[in-house]
Amino acid sequence: MVSRILTGLCSGSGVAGARRAQSRRILGRAVLVLLAATAPAGRLLAANAAASGPETGRTRTARLLLRRKGLSLRLAPLPVTLTEAFFQGRGFTAAASRQIAQTCVFKVVVRNRSAARVLKVNLADWRVSAGGHRLPLRLESDWRRIWMQQHVSRSLQIAFRYSLLPSVMQLGPADWLQGMVSTGLAPGQRFNLDVYWWYSGVPEHASMHALRCPLPAQEIPSR
Repeated sequence: MVSRILTGLCSGSGVAGARRAQSRRILGRAVLVLLAATAPAGRLLAANAAASGPETGRTRTARLLLRRKGLSLRLAPLPVTLTEAFFQGRGFTAAASRQIAQTCVFKVVVRNRSAARVLKVNLADWRVSAGGHRLPLRLESDWRRIWMQQHVSRSLQIAFRYSLLPSVMQLGPADWLQGMVSTGLAPGQRFNLDVYWWYSGVPEHASMHALRCPLPAQEIPSR
């Protein structure tokens, strides 16, 4: 069941066809329902987050939202145990699934809010700040090197790649993509996220503060 529901995390563009886009939106909502169901009442997995600057995004819990200069960015932390179950369902070993889940995984939806302009995103530009360090995300190219060293099969590498948010995106008006993003941080670690994109050829930047990596279910603190 977990594997079937989380298949909706695979990236999909609004231009790929109305039927497929609608099904992925439905699956995306199902994932959020599942996220709420896996957390005990009153113990959601994310800290509050706010975007800096004059056009501050609304503060969210569990679903984190940034809207700025044509960009809509929505994050949802994926519980460690749920992420492990998903990748085991795809054929990864328990050890490999745990390795992925321990790297602070979020579901991310990127949307172009413009009706006429193009939005470009390169995840290699994004940075996480934690513990006095400013670090890049763990991208598909990084995981590819890890999987090659561990002799993970090509079919599993392909399945893994399709679960991730594409590293490079060019979105036309109203287009969107979604997928998993790994920050490379430890479970429960707090961090800030610097987001960079190009909007109609102009570079843009915004920050999201006081984010928190998901925790294993047994480690979710009581309020």
